[in-house]
Amino acid sequence: MNKMNSIKTEEEFFQNQNQDDEGCYYTLYEDYLTTGVCEFCGCGCPDEALKYVAEALKLVAWRKDYVWAKDISKKEMDKRFHEWQTACKNVFGSTGAEYFMWYWLDNQGLTQHGSSVPGWLTDKGEKLLVNINLLNNER
Repeated sequence: MNKMNSIKTEEEFFQNQNQDDEGCYYTLYEDYLTTGVCEFCGCGCPDEALKYVAEALKLVAWRKDYVWAKDISKKEMDKRFHEWQTACKNVFGSTGAEYFMWYWLDNQGLTQHGSSVPGWLTDKGEKLLVNINLLNNER
């Protein structure tokens, strides 16, 4: 499980002289998110992997807010769930890749398992998504 319990905003990160809670220094905020929070090694394309994580977190949030919305009919819920499943297939490409991500998000403490994966975003998952979106200039 991820040792990083809290996620610093970009401002908090710079105020703390580019260090995480354990005193590890990162040149860029994106490096802090990819290697410090997500625990990627930094080789290859960790920035692309971070975008992939953001897409998964968005799907989890969408499922909770859109598919499980209150005061909608069973028919509408089924329609929305089908839309969500289609979006998952578009992002992940396979059931194996999809479930790997759900398990990874849960293991990192970014989602709450509930009765099935993906469950819903934890506070940590919501904060990571907000900070990735800010990093990518999405509002």
